[in-house]
Amino acid sequence: MRAFEPVRSIEGASTPVYHELDAGRGGAEAFHQAVDAARQAHPEGAAVTLHAPDDYAGMRLFTTPHRDAGFALNGDDIVSVFKHPDAPHRGVTQSMLDVATSQGGRRLDAFDPVLPRIYAKSGFRAVARLPWNDDSAPPGGNPKNGRPDVVFMAHDPAQAGHYSASHGPQ
Repeated sequence: MRAFEPVRSIEGASTPVYHELDAGRGGAEAFHQAVDAARQAHPEGAAVTLHAPDDYAGMRLFTTPHRDAGFALNGDDIVSVFKHPDAPHRGVTQSMLDVATSQGGRRLDAFDPVLPRIYAKSGFRAVARLPWNDDSAPPGGNPKNGRPDVVFMAHDPAQAGHYSASHGPQ
């Protein structure tokens, strides 16, 4: 199991070490269980995509040592970014995305308006958006904020911190 540390220190944010799980030795199932537990415990858990363990087996999987926060890389797509609400980490999303981009992550998608604002702080900018579609609602219900757009974002450090609901044309 390889360990990765965020490249930069982020004021006020947790910067734990992340371990890359070996998907060939049960890592995909362990990652799936960690994401599922976080989704079920978090009031906005439906905003995190939970893939099948077989899908995770083809991805690079990263978690904190206690598997209470993590993300997956599907090629250059950052998916299933999660943090269990009982985890001691604060502001950990920025350190996760720092590790994700250092390992080749370049794009992600998220429900508007909360997550894109957080992701923008880590150098992602909105490049497109899709309006909410009831037929494509995530399993487990709507995210807490109702009928949000899905915002597609690309890593662009020059745009760090800048996000508006008008960004990302439809």
